[in-house]
Amino acid sequence: MKIWMDPSGSKDALSALLTVAQDDDSVRSILVIACIGNGWDAASVDPVLKGCTKPVFGALFPNIIHETQTFEHGVIVAGLSCPAEVRRVPDIGDPARDYNQVFDGMFDVDMGTMFVFVDGYAKRISDFIGGLYYNFGLGGHYIGGGAGHIDPNALDMQVRPCILSNGGLEQGGAVLALTPLQSGIGVSHGWSKMSGPYKVTASEKNIIRSLDWQPALEVYRDVVEKAVGRTMTQDNFFDLAKSHPFGVCGMDARIIVRDPFAADDGGNLVIAAEIPQETFVDILSGDHDTLLAAAGEARRKASASAPQAADQKTTLVIDCISRALFLGDRFGEELEAVREEPHPQIGFLSLGEIGASGDDFMEFLNKTIVVASLAE
Repeated sequence: MKIWMDPSGSKDALSALLTVAQDDDSVRSILVIACIGNGWDAASVDPVLKGCTKPVFGALFPNIIHETQTFEHGVIVAGLSCPAEVRRVPDIGDPARDYNQVFDGMFDVDMGTMFVFVDGYAKRISDFIGGLYYNFGLGGHYIGGGAGHIDPNALDMQVRPCILSNGGLEQGGAVLALTPLQSGIGVSHGWSKMSGPYKVTASEKNIIRSLDWQPALEVYRDVVEKAVGRTMTQDNFFDLAKSHPFGVCGMDARIIVRDPFAADDGGNLVIAAEIPQETFVDILSGDHDTLLAAAGEARRKASASAPQAADQKTTLVIDCISRALFLGDRFGEELEAVREEPHPQIGFLSLGEIGASGDDFMEFLNKTIVVASLAE
């Protein structure tokens, strides 16, 4: 994999890097990861993307990772020496869409590693992921995440175009890129049960209205306040909640983390992914050390399962934006913990993570780190 990076994040930088990649005969497909803070819009970048002569796929994220640094502006263009079959899926929140039918026959090649990028604010992400897994199952590996914008200071969550391909820059959809790449994947989070289980007795998509037939916020606030010794208010909700996410038992018995990022005036909890009614959830806890240890574990898993004889490897890191907010000044230690010298390292901070190998059920994750060792 050949990697080019420009920290300016300008449209001209994108155009220049794509030109370099297109002109390189060893490059057969192109991954683009960039910062939503670049301020790109469809009018300015669509001519660049649509004019690309090789398959291109990727997305815009709050931050990108290059080696052990994060950037709020910039673009990374990665040239793959293998082809990619790229498919766009617009408006993945369409309530009438049957994803078993959408994915049926979409790809007619053997599974290798599939890149999956979704608009992090789209509805029905879980249905989309479920349909993808139902059709392609354990036949390959999946890596990717939720794209979009978040202001870490104001928690300003705005819907903006964030999915890119040869079709241009789009909003509300997803892009899939199936490649023959071999990969090793490690997934870990570092959170453990503190209290529960609680039954979700009323919910609507990503809003929990009641737990054990009590207002959801009251139940959650009581547990967290006792744990931290502070009163939870609207102003400090995220500050306290970021260290106490929910845990849901996944299909393969893993604990899937679900991130509460807001409470509304009605006593409801707003979660970073759908939580169906009748689900049982735990309230989790963790600290800097448990998260950093989990990052090292994800790296070890990825390295151990990657092809050992590959001539070239690249580490792709998919890390939750809320982990970075939680770790604060220590986040650099997380990027050091997943580094595998001497291989190059790229990645992004996401609004939900995707990482699954042949041993894992595919889920849309929160507050989790995914490390992929990509071999060419």
